[in-house]
Amino acid sequence: MTLAAQGALDSWVEYMCESMRHQWEMLHWIIVLLGFLPKSAVLAESRRSKRHESLVKKGRSLKKRCVQKGVPETVFEWEASVWDIPHRVCHWILMGKNQLDPVTKKPYSLREQLRRLDKADPARLQWTNCATVEEQIAHLPEVVRKKILPKAEWEPLSEDI
Repeated sequence: MTLAAQGALDSWVEYMCESMRHQWEMLHWIIVLLGFLPKSAVLAESRRSKRHESLVKKGRSLKKRCVQKGVPETVFEWEASVWDIPHRVCHWILMGKNQLDPVTKKPYSLREQLRRLDKADPARLQWTNCATVEEQIAHLPEVVRKKILPKAEWEPLSEDI
């Protein structure tokens, strides 16, 4: 990678660090019906939505500059340490107390709800919970898996990181 591309990638990493909280806020929002909320909560949701739009716009612009300076687009698709803004929100709706676990006859615990969410959307935690590349890509569609380079073509990680 050229020095210009490395500099652009450094800018992307700074952007990731600066926007981490905002990305979490916009992607892991508990969905509520605005009609049942007080005006202050509706205002908060409106502000959150505007921050989301601003973050996405800045990200697209910065990503475009990175690619123009020589960062391969595949870095944004496949590199675990380079996050792009995900295309879909992780909608997590808390289960009501009346939803009972058929085995225990008790409401689902928060831990169980998270376990079920992780099972339904494995990509959410793939980089922290998978020991092998095979585990990381198991949930991906075949068309995506075919794009992955053969192991013989993988470059080793640099110790300079």
